[in-house]
Amino acid sequence: MLNILICDDEKPFLDKLINKISIYLNARTIPFQAAVFGSGEELLKLGEDERFDIAFLDISMHKVSGMEAAWHLRTINQRICIVFVTGYMDYVLDGYKVGAFRYLVKDSLDVSFEECMEAVLKKFHIDTDEICLEFTDQKRYLKADEICLVESKGHKLLFLSASDKHVIGTMNRKLTEMESLLHEHGFLRVHQSYMVNMKYIVNIISYRLELRQDITLFIPKNRYQSVKREYALYKGDHL
Repeated sequence: MLNILICDDEKPFLDKLINKISIYLNARTIPFQAAVFGSGEELLKLGEDERFDIAFLDISMHKVSGMEAAWHLRTINQRICIVFVTGYMDYVLDGYKVGAFRYLVKDSLDVSFEECMEAVLKKFHIDTDEICLEFTDQKRYLKADEICLVESKGHKLLFLSASDKHVIGTMNRKLTEMESLLHEHGFLRVHQSYMVNMKYIVNIISYRLELRQDITLFIPKNRYQSVKREYALYKGDHL
């Protein structure tokens, strides 16, 4: 569970940032709870028993600045991850004095937010190795382990669940268009119509490939040796 503090005295931006954090973490099923503050003065009232993992602080708040609030939070918890949110970068050097981990510029929040969150989660050793998939009905973030097979059928791609082989989602794309992306996550093209998650391969023999999900696929003769070779390399890397 991530404990997140968000502080900004501009309510419209505060609401926007809360919304972006919630959407990002909920899409990845990462549990969190957030405490929201509308001024730096409120943060100065926090005591030793109120600890947070991550703090998103507006630098240029009235009366008590984000920098002052950051010093207070750092005295309470040396390990807190501080992300400064600002309209300009005049205070960058001062921020590093208080151990700022990242800066988010308000005008470019939509561009830099996801990269910032990925860096923050890696700091907390939270796995974000996910595939962003634009299914016909919605965009979803899935871990590679959740998918055992991608099948090209008709003019659609079908993504099969590793747990029970049901279709997680479909998209109107060609397999060749997705091959590079999927390969980065451990998938192997074994047929004109199939890519498999190599994690679930249990056997390759006599032009047949068997998956742990009780799925057997036939490998064309012209692909057989290259499939065996690539799977051997994969196994070697995962010993």
